[in-house]
Amino acid sequence: MGGNPRKRLTAQGRRELTVEELRTVCQSATGELRALLGLGVYTGLRLGDCSTLRWCEVDLARNVIRRHPE
Repeated sequence: MGGNPRKRLTAQGRRELTVEELRTVCQSATGELRALLGLGVYTGLRLGDCSTLRWCEVDLARNVIRRHPE
């Protein structure tokens, strides 16, 4: 059996941003993107979850956000 040789897959992982890289990204962002990035940095929510957050999920009196991540 001849067949085709298997191609090697190279894993493409993601790495965490350094503090300096994160600072640069956040400082250069403007408008709603800056607010979304800030929300993500301080809550740990992903960008998609930050952008779909609803006021009914935010309890300002208790300083709590109740969100089920997508």
